[in-house]
Amino acid sequence: MYGALGEKLDLVKPDHGVVHYRGKSFPVPLKPRQFVTSRILPRHMEVAVGRALKGLLRASSEDTYDVPVADLLPPGTDKEVRDFISVITGLGLISQDLTATSAGELHWFVNKARRSMYHLMAFPRNGCRQHVQRLGRIIRESGEVRTGLKVKRVLVESGAAVGVETAEDTITAGAVVLAVPSPRAVGFVPEGVIQASTDVRMRNILPSAGLSWDVGLKRPVGDEHVAFSLDPLIIGAFPSNFDHLLCPPGLQFSTRCMPLPLGVFGDPDAVRRESAELRRKVFHMFPALEENIFWERMLKLPVIDGAVPLATQPWPRRPGPRVPGVDGLFLAGDTAWVPGEGGDIAFQPALECGPLVLEHLG
Repeated sequence: MYGALGEKLDLVKPDHGVVHYRGKSFPVPLKPRQFVTSRILPRHMEVAVGRALKGLLRASSEDTYDVPVADLLPPGTDKEVRDFISVITGLGLISQDLTATSAGELHWFVNKARRSMYHLMAFPRNGCRQHVQRLGRIIRESGEVRTGLKVKRVLVESGAAVGVETAEDTITAGAVVLAVPSPRAVGFVPEGVIQASTDVRMRNILPSAGLSWDVGLKRPVGDEHVAFSLDPLIIGAFPSNFDHLLCPPGLQFSTRCMPLPLGVFGDPDAVRRESAELRRKVFHMFPALEENIFWERMLKLPVIDGAVPLATQPWPRRPGPRVPGVDGLFLAGDTAWVPGEGGDIAFQPALECGPLVLEHLG
């Protein structure tokens, strides 16, 4: 995308880290092939997990998108094997429930990871803010960016999207792209305009959820670039260790994400328990962190990825970039019909949607 705009995206890649599992620490695998030599599992467990994954991969992904991972595991599969496969689905798909996670989505992810020669993690240099600012500048060179306007609804005339109505005025356009979660997108379109089957799919999509914990530290408490826990699953990093412009010299920035079931946020006591567990685990991994905090924020994220790759909503079953029944109305964001897991699910719909919008506009 950046190349098409005549720009270059400068990425930084963490090159070392640690993963904690069952009381032990291991070098974190940052390339797919490093999982084979990571020794996170004892040899006999590696064989058992490998056998289970081979069994999952025998069937084509097209035949198993609607099938939960658990249904394809051999009868009597050891609990330790199940637990570690749930770690893989958690890291790759942000979905650890094997009774609900799509086997086809896992199949697609594992095969893509096996073919990949690249790092599993990369970040825009100087953080994501400059990335957004650069794209905003490019848009302003030939268009307009408006912020602070609350969109009330999409304007539809004669079966075509012709603009949006905001709280202040009406903005006309040759095409409208809704980059919001699909259940919310339905509410912007007049009732009955979207085809019934598409409407149902859009309303019923469930997102992944979790806690995010950002911490500013008075001094560095670890030289790791990334640091994961697998029990419970916590994905984390010290971004200032590999991107030195993120904070002043001598200080350090830590960020952690702990995926959780969406329903947890309806129980305040459960949220407090999970928040305490996140802190406890990170303090155990980095004992000096607690006494060196000078600011922190704990965020409850009802959406991490807009669609969990469940067997009830794998990507082939989600609504496509074009909205049937409304000419010129498109869906982007991470709930649309495109293959992609983890970070891919966020930008891949934009890559699919962009050419369709340009084609529509002629």
